[in-house]
Amino acid sequence: MKKHSFIIIAASTLLFASCERHEEGELITTVEFIVSHSGSSTQTQFEDLDGPGGQDPNFPDTLVLNIGQSQAELKFWNKSLSSPISITDEILEEAEDHLVCWDWIPDQPDDQDLMNISRTDKDPKGLELGMKADLNVKSGSSGTGIIRCTLKHQPGIKTGSCALGETDVEVNFPVRW
Repeated sequence: MKKHSFIIIAASTLLFASCERHEEGELITTVEFIVSHSGSSTQTQFEDLDGPGGQDPNFPDTLVLNIGQSQAELKFWNKSLSSPISITDEILEEAEDHLVCWDWIPDQPDDQDLMNISRTDKDPKGLELGMKADLNVKSGSSGTGIIRCTLKHQPGIKTGSCALGETDVEVNFPVRW
């Protein structure tokens, strides 16, 4: 399991290294992943305060999910400055130009059907935004893997497809239940 965790961490490093500036002069340094289930919540985060290169980033802890439906939410920050800037607010203001793509990547390929992820929020034009999602974990199962969250910037081309646009940030969050 330790070897597998290292592989997930290494993959997160490579994926986050592609982090781009959201707007001129703004860097996404921190991605928070919050999961709520039956009135309680837990969270983890990926953080790279100096951006790609430099110091090693802080990798997310493994989130322990509950069986059944949970609600997930992402928050994006630039915490490299003396006063952190919420990039989440800007994404919400420009929702028509953004899409968060959620992918369940199980450790065992046969476990793909153990979790379903559905984006639950929409932009003003009625297209999915993806800052919030439902995580549905199949009853009677146990599993491990990653949830990959990718923030896509799609000005003028957003259709709901994750294949379009540029990637602002992409992070792998390890999960188990």
